[in-house]
Amino acid sequence: MRGDPTGDGFAVPSETDVATRLRQEIDTWTPRSRPDWVDLLARAAQAPRDLPRWAVYPAASLALAAILMIAFLVMASLNISLGATPVQSHLP
Repeated sequence: MRGDPTGDGFAVPSETDVATRLRQEIDTWTPRSRPDWVDLLARAAQAPRDLPRWAVYPAASLALAAILMIAFLVMASLNISLGATPVQSHLP
């Protein structure tokens, strides 16, 4: 199912060719028996080493600052206080 080069570019396959090719791929596909945990854990252990510390720490700091600012603004707009509510005393 390869397009042959012509003067106008590549030939477009017909719909029947595409449908046949898709059906063949679907019929021959088999799921993996189980996840490859050893490979997954090895890649997860390697991932933090791929990023330089000078990029991770400032990015994490900015994310934390943004989360705190957004939380403060939401709490301020909804009049939610973190502390205990003040006690109203009716002393003479």
